[in-house]
Amino acid sequence: MYLSLENNSISKIPDDYFTRLQNLIAIRMSQNKLEEVAMNTFNLPHLMELNLGHNKLKHVFYIPRSLEHLYLHDNEFETINITLMCPVMDRMHRLTYLRVDQNKLRRPLSTLVFLCFPHIYSIYYGEQKQIAGEKNMPLIPQFPLPEEDRDDDDDDDDDEDFPQYHREEHEPIAGEHAGDAEEDNYFDDEYSY
Repeated sequence: MYLSLENNSISKIPDDYFTRLQNLIAIRMSQNKLEEVAMNTFNLPHLMELNLGHNKLKHVFYIPRSLEHLYLHDNEFETINITLMCPVMDRMHRLTYLRVDQNKLRRPLSTLVFLCFPHIYSIYYGEQKQIAGEKNMPLIPQFPLPEEDRDDDDDDDDDEDFPQYHREEHEPIAGEHAGDAEEDNYFDDEYSY
């Protein structure tokens, strides 16, 4: 069962609003005016998708173990407390996708996210909202570095240096004793494969 309450002016959800709807699989409440959600509002046993994008949320809430996709984009989060979302670390949490772009995050999520949600394969940070007076920096360094950020000392002769480096690393070391040659031939035998 799906519940779509998108594009409304909902600003509050009563604490026990979904308790009689235990078979909900997806709740979509994006494009509303939600500012706060009670801790256990979405603790539903079969909930797999929860979309709360484009609201005004500042604080996270408990994530049920069954949830696989969580959309929290375009809200007002400055931090996301993983221990509130997942108070007990176990392998039962099925969250695989988390979207948190267009918030006010200034650093990546805690690495606890990978312990709490061991099946997560994608966290989409995207761009974050700019706070007045602050430079909007990416949460995760871009790789490879843009051309203008690279050192000017490094000329484009890296390709020429590679063969020399390769030879230095893989040529026999001067002064190896003769026994090493015998070890290298250990697998040479009369049989051809």
